[in-house]
Amino acid sequence: MKLYNSIIGLITILFLFGCAKDGLWNQDTEVQRGRVVGTLTSSEDGSPLSGVKILFERQTKASGANSFVDTVGTNAEGKFSYEIPFPNKVRVVLRDTGRYEADTAFVDVAEGTEYTIALQTAPRFGVAKVISTVVDQDGKPLAEIKVGLFLRESNNESYVAADTILTNAQGQATFENIAFPVNYMLKIVENPKAYEIDSVQNKLTSKQDVQVELKTRTKFGKGTIDLIAKNYHSLKVLKGETVNIQVKSVFDEDFSAVKQYQLDANGKVSIPNFIYPAEIKITPTSTGHPFAAATFSLEESNVINGFTFELRDLKPRYEIPVYTNLKVSTLDVGMTLANPTGIASDSKGNIYFADGSGHKIIRVDRKGAAKVLISGSAGTVDGPLETATLNQVWGLIVDREDNIYFVDNASSGSSHKVRKITFDAQGGGVVSTIAGSGSSGGANGVGTAATFNRPAGLAIDNDAQILYVGEWGGHRVRKIDLATKTVTTLMGTGSAANTEGFGVNAAINQPAIGLALSPDNKKLYVGGNASNSDPNSRIGVIDVSTGAFKFFVGNNGDYRAGAPRGMFITSNGDMIYSANAAALREIRIVNLNQTVGDARYTKLAGSGAGYADGNALTAKFAGPLGITYNPWTGNWYIADGDGSTKNVRIMRSADID
Repeated sequence: MKLYNSIIGLITILFLFGCAKDGLWNQDTEVQRGRVVGTLTSSEDGSPLSGVKILFERQTKASGANSFVDTVGTNAEGKFSYEIPFPNKVRVVLRDTGRYEADTAFVDVAEGTEYTIALQTAPRFGVAKVISTVVDQDGKPLAEIKVGLFLRESNNESYVAADTILTNAQGQATFENIAFPVNYMLKIVENPKAYEIDSVQNKLTSKQDVQVELKTRTKFGKGTIDLIAKNYHSLKVLKGETVNIQVKSVFDEDFSAVKQYQLDANGKVSIPNFIYPAEIKITPTSTGHPFAAATFSLEESNVINGFTFELRDLKPRYEIPVYTNLKVSTLDVGMTLANPTGIASDSKGNIYFADGSGHKIIRVDRKGAAKVLISGSAGTVDGPLETATLNQVWGLIVDREDNIYFVDNASSGSSHKVRKITFDAQGGGVVSTIAGSGSSGGANGVGTAATFNRPAGLAIDNDAQILYVGEWGGHRVRKIDLATKTVTTLMGTGSAANTEGFGVNAAINQPAIGLALSPDNKKLYVGGNASNSDPNSRIGVIDVSTGAFKFFVGNNGDYRAGAPRGMFITSNGDMIYSANAAALREIRIVNLNQTVGDARYTKLAGSGAGYADGNALTAKFAGPLGITYNPWTGNWYIADGDGSTKNVRIMRSADID
């Protein structure tokens, strides 16, 4: 009985040991492993045998029974390896016994080290050659093309890579000593971006050599490529600029080292021996103007025809405007305009302007293509751009998110509103009302509970939190908290007058489209109309924190403001405004650092009412209203819509062309 119990106990221990090893093998946590490294050679001549499957098993029962673990294939040198948790008793067996004689090795994996074994075998029935010939689309042989041979004994198994050979000058790759019977697949194993991939599957059943043809077409080439760089914002070529260029062809795993190239007078650089298809990465140099890095994919057509690309500046090139050698031209919008009034630009290079009595808002993209965003009979219907209506749009401004704010200024009908266009990712837009009931008045309140009297000019702070509104008919400047849509009066009594003071005790006459914030957002400048020749025509300045109002330009009779309309303040503190007095029709510049009340202006453009392009000081404007500046291009845009001709004009220094 004692002997019986001892035997049962020993069997139990061995069983539990096997179970423990099984749990160790299958657990997900990291365990220590040993490595079995082996070679398979021919017992006839000692040559390595590739593409042969080797079976790994491990002992799972005390009786010596084994369980399947995995199979691996021998490489071109007949080698194989496998990592195994320890302790484990491992059996290594030749799997492909349908065509090779069996051989077995046992390994006791007891520690995390390398165990070397050697297996030998011989073909059961013989060997044959598998010969592959690779040709192009015209049937011509291709040399130095990689061809892979893959083998499996049965259709239920996966293929194992046996060898990879480069084709010779005759386009042939010969795989020798392939034991049969076996299923084989021959495949072109080049980069599929460079070559069309072809493969053939069949079965080797005898000593007779087989011939297989594979067809491919090269997708790459080599040549000189001309790259032409343009500025994204102006669409002008980048002359003489130095750029960093890196190339990654279809044969490269990563981009090449940086190489500097200088663009010529036509914005062009040529790269010889360029292999395509490829990617190029273009980055700025440390000394040039910074731009956003760009990556482009290039094909054969780009090498043949050249490749023009755009680089987008990371900061404006003309943050400080250039005022020398100014020229005036006319923007071709391809349509008849009724009354261009407010005008603004967005971060993408689009120009938006209001066609006041035409009840339209028009966009001109950076390539000069004009599109009517909203068009219809006078009205104030909200909703999609396609169905929304406007009622004599005047002021228009764009916030940092490229939303558009505008006002309906008509004196009669449902108007007197401040409204907004919000765009979606697909470019569609929706119009909504921010504030204003549609009836004329001066009541403060929230959203449509507030009333306005012919709102005209708009200004928005840098954080897009506060919108300021000048009222042509209400002689006030209003303030809208955009988070709550709460409307309050910043300054103005509601009566036509020019009186310095604070808040609702100060007065200004007919604030027009001219409304602009100082760069620090602490001061709001506002143009008061009076009459076109009245010395009381002035530009005032409001301290937005206290409501204190003073006259800035026009207090001195010799420097009256000249019926200011549009107004734009640059980041360096230059105020550019349009003087619309009948005898003037000109564009002026005022430095904001001058003494309040005695500020002087300088004329930039205009020589009396009319219409003429050319040098700025001899050009003529019919009736300049809104004005905006694009620091990315150096262009000024002026809505010239208050006269016999109706146009959008461009003012630009010829020195920056």
